[in-house]
Amino acid sequence: MKFFATISKREFLTEGHRREMLGYPVSTVADIATDPQLEARQFFARVAGSAETFCGAFAILDGKRPALRHAPGAPVATAPRRQRQRSGGQP
Repeated sequence: MKFFATISKREFLTEGHRREMLGYPVSTVADIATDPQLEARQFFARVAGSAETFCGAFAILDGKRPALRHAPGAPVATAPRRQRQRSGGQP
């Protein structure tokens, strides 16, 4: 077990794949968000009107990944808006 403490998850996965060995590390959210394969496949997407990034559709149909849509009535995390100043200095 001491051996696994000396390598990163990425090194373990890369070398295991290269050597045709079976083994998969447990990924964290940060691992998935920075996964080079998912990045290369443009897996992450934004929903119109949202400030957040989401996992995209798993399939590619007719050469395109289906767009993500926001469910009607569901809350949306939006980017903070700057308040406009009204005349008289009031927001």
